[in-house]
Amino acid sequence: MSTTHTHANGSSTATKPTRIAGESLDLAYAPAPETAKVRIHDRYNLFINNTWVAPRGAKSGSKSSDHYFPTLNPANESTLSHIAQAGDADVNAAVKAAVPPQINVLATAILVISLVLLAVGTLYRRKRIDI
Repeated sequence: MSTTHTHANGSSTATKPTRIAGESLDLAYAPAPETAKVRIHDRYNLFINNTWVAPRGAKSGSKSSDHYFPTLNPANESTLSHIAQAGDADVNAAVKAAVPPQINVLATAILVISLVLLAVGTLYRRKRIDI
């Protein structure tokens, strides 16, 4: 019994399953990455605080289209997409959104260090009696 695999480009290949210890294993290759369909959006925003947001920009009075820059196809220099350019307000919002997890990590680290020191102190007191 053979297995037929259809590739993203429409071609297909037939493979015969390999048997190991009486079990049938299908060792067909996965489609090559270059055959995968890639969806490139016209515009990409900023990912801040687990949401996609439009850039606020650094200049007051500037048009919203000024906050995006084109990314080019290196093969033919055509525009692939427009990428959001973060301004001062965007960077400040991203930093502000990232600070609370750091505080939680710091608090957790302090708690863990405290518990380790408490355990070391307890063991020292127990062993001191034995010395």
